[in-house]
Formats: sequence, C-alpha cells, structure tokens
Amino acid sequence: MILFLLAFLTHLCFITIHANNVKITNVLGDGNCLFRSFAVSLYDHDDNNAHKLLRQAAAETLIQFERDPAYDQKDNKQMKDIITANLAPGQEMDMYGDSIEQYAIHYVAKDGNFVGIAECQALAMHFNRNVALISRINNWVIVYHPDLKQTVHKNIPREKYAEIWKLVENPIVILHDGFIHFNSVQLQLDEEVRFTCELLGAELALPKKELYDAIEKVLYERIKQNDDVQQSLSASITLFHTFCLNYEKRKAALETIGKYVRNLIEQPNEDKFLRIRMGNKVFEEKVRPVKGAIEFLGAIGFRMQKSVPTVVQQPDGTSATVISNEPYLVMTPPNEAYVKALCKQLGEALVQLETGEPIQLKLFRDAKLFKPDQNVHQQQSVTKGYCRIRVKFPGGYVAQGIFRETEKFSSVRAFVAEHISFKHGMFNLIPAVPPQKTGRKQLREENNTLKEYGLDQSGVVNFSWDSETQEIIKQLPDDQQPVFLLH
Repeated sequence: MILFLLAFLTHLCFITIHANNVKITNVLGDGNCLFRSFAVSLYDHDDNNAHKLLRQAAAETLIQFERDPAYDQKDNKQMKDIITANLAPGQEMDMYGDSIEQYAIHYVAKDGNFVGIAECQALAMHFNRNVALISRINNWVIVYHPDLKQTVHKNIPREKYAEIWKLVENPIVILHDGFIHFNSVQLQLDEEVRFTCELLGAELALPKKELYDAIEKVLYERIKQNDDVQQSLSASITLFHTFCLNYEKRKAALETIGKYVRNLIEQPNEDKFLRIRMGNKVFEEKVRPVKGAIEFLGAIGFRMQKSVPTVVQQPDGTSATVISNEPYLVMTPPNEAYVKALCKQLGEALVQLETGEPIQLKLFRDAKLFKPDQNVHQQQSVTKGYCRIRVKFPGGYVAQGIFRETEKFSSVRAFVAEHISFKHGMFNLIPAVPPQKTGRKQLREENNTLKEYGLDQSGVVNFSWDSETQEIIKQLPDDQQPVFLLH
C-alpha cells in the first residue's frame, strides 16, 4: 500500500532525475502524461500549450491516416490492433464504429484521456522520427518507426538507457512504468561551453582549453616579431600573467626577474649583471617554468648564448678567461650615451610586468532563437557549473543562452534586454517551473544567483511585458513591433 501511494504521489508532481548520462523527467500524471513526456523530450519544457498541441497532432495524424489512400487494409488493421491493445478495460473499437478517425475525434483529442502506444506510433509519423518506448517492467525497448514498422531491443536496464541513442537513429525516448504513467527520457552528454576574449575577437568562440591554446599561439607569434620591441614586451607580459595562475609561482618569478632588472638599473655596466646563467638553480626553479618569463627577458634585451667567456680567479691569485658551454642570457653592455635611456626603459618594463593583467575570458552566450516546433533543442546538458537558460516569448518563440550557475539573475535580464529591439519597454520574467522558495512569482531579486533560484535545473522563464509597455506596443505599427534580435 505504501509503495502504491508513493508511486501515485510521484505521478502528481514534476521530478527530474539525472543518472548515467540520461535525464528522466517524471511529468504530471493527469491523463496527459504521454504528451507531457513528449513535450519535455522534444522541447525541454512542459506547459499547457505544448502537451495540448501534441495531443491534437496525434489525433490529426490518426484521422489523416485512415483517410490517406496510401495506407491499405493491412496498414489499417495494424493500426487498429495497436489501438485495441491499448484500450482501457471494457472499451472496444466497436464503440467508435470500428473507425480510427472516430477514435481519434472522440477519445484521443479530448484532454485528460489516457493514451498509449497508438499515439506513440502517430507521433512517430507526425515528426517523422523513431519513438523508442521503454518498458520498465521487462526492460524492453519497442521502437515505433514512421513507416509503421516496429523493432524490439531487449535487456536495456536503466543504467543502459543511454545506449538507446546508439541503437536507434534520432529517437524520441519515452519511459512507460508498465501501468498508467509515462515519463520523458533525454540524453545528457555534457556539451562544452565556449568562451571569447578581446585578443582574438568576439567572433571566435571556443572551449576553454582550445581558446587558451589559440591565445598562446598568437602571443608567441607576436613575441617572435622582433622588429616591434613594444609588441614583444606586451605579449610576453600578457603570456606571463595569463598562463601563470599560481600566485606563489608568479610571485617567485616576479621577485627573481625584478632582482635581475634592478641590478642592471643600479649597475648597468657590471659584467656579472649582464649575464644570467640558465643552469642556475634559482633560474631553473623560479623563472624557466613560467611561460612568458624568458620571453620578457628577451624583450628587454637579453639574448641566449653559448660558449660565453667568463673570467675566473686562479688559486695563485691571477685571473683567467674560461669558455663556458652552458647557455646564458646575455645583454650587450650599453653605450655610455644610452645608459640613462636604457635604465629608464628597464624600469618601465619592470613596472609593466609587475602590474600586468591576464586575458579575461568571456562566457559565450551562444544566443539562439527558435520555435519549439522547429525541434532544434539541444538534449545535451552543458558543462558542470553552467546552465542553459531559455526565455519563452509571446508567440511561441524561445530565446536561449548559456550562463554560469553562480551568475546573478540580473545577467539574464541583461541578456534579454540586449537582444530586444524595443529598448524602452519594461518586462517581467517568471519561472516556468516555480522555484521552491519563491513560488510562481516574478524574479525580482536581481542579486540572487541562478542556482539560488533553481534555474540551474529547470532553466526556463516566461517573458511578459508590463502593463504600461503592453499599451505602448499596441499603438505601434506592425513593422515596429518588438522582436528578439540575434547579434
């Protein structure tokens, strides 16, 4: 009795479970659960209009099926058999005059009437896609093809649901509990979010690692252009701060390089300060590992050399010149006339290094606009820590963008405002799935994060103009009506 009550209660609510690369959404159990499940699988949301439109589509497909001369008696019998197998106890096709059309009109089209496999077949035909119906009781997957064919895949337990997308081409996947309820099943493969940066331009959006690789390549190319010293210097500093994110390592490298440069500024003609032995332990541990550090030294005038003559003291007190085969970074002794200019340049370069900033990556919103019936939704989830927010506009259009879960809700409002052609209107955003804490209210707390609002899970908000703006819009001619712009 307890188990039955628990099962009954879960059918009265909207529950989403993520496991083994799939998302199972337990939709409202009100007789419309099959169409609600299709709505979630197709459009990633379930509202009144979506499931009602899908119910109507199934009914119309069945009506057209019986009228279409392309389907022969064998096809009609097959469809009737499918319908009969799913009729409730006490129902027969005779109740509908043995007519698929009458069954569709008087039963399928009516809101709240429980339907099943015949409607799965009808929607497979309507969308020209395979519908994979999972039976939770025996772990079978029955695939309804648009051409009325059926295939069966056995032994597909819950932990293997993701394999359905390998076995069946482009499926709409529905889970049947074996009794009277259907759930949505969606594939959840992480989709890498993309980023942009000022260096490469807003047009180039790449996953984080690929973007960092591209940044590094461009900076090294600029460093190699020795004819532009300032460009090489700037690129090396940017490289240093962008790719050395460990504070302690960056601090140690800055202190060591700072010592090299200050010694030169104080004693620019001192031979020992004009060369840096690259095999030195301090250099090996604190400078060499940091990208941009050697390049910075190169930009201020040091050049790598081998076979560097070094003066050493002999035991007898005399001096001797020894040729070292170790690599050194060597700076040419400055001409007396340019000592002051060199010291000034070195000081300025050091300040630039110490105050440099890393390249900031900007999350690529990947803005999209579509109608739900275009079926262009993405079934993948985005990388952990990010979420896909969808904004449903009047007229059925849906705008979509990528956000961090920790971003404030104000960023969603800014995203919407940025892409609306009517810049002076005020609008409201209401969660399609009411957050537990707020209920179905306007999301007014701009500083709340998307995660705090529960939008990292549902990710759908409804857009509406406020009453004053609606009155203004009504007065506008058709060619000035506000639209959502992609730019």
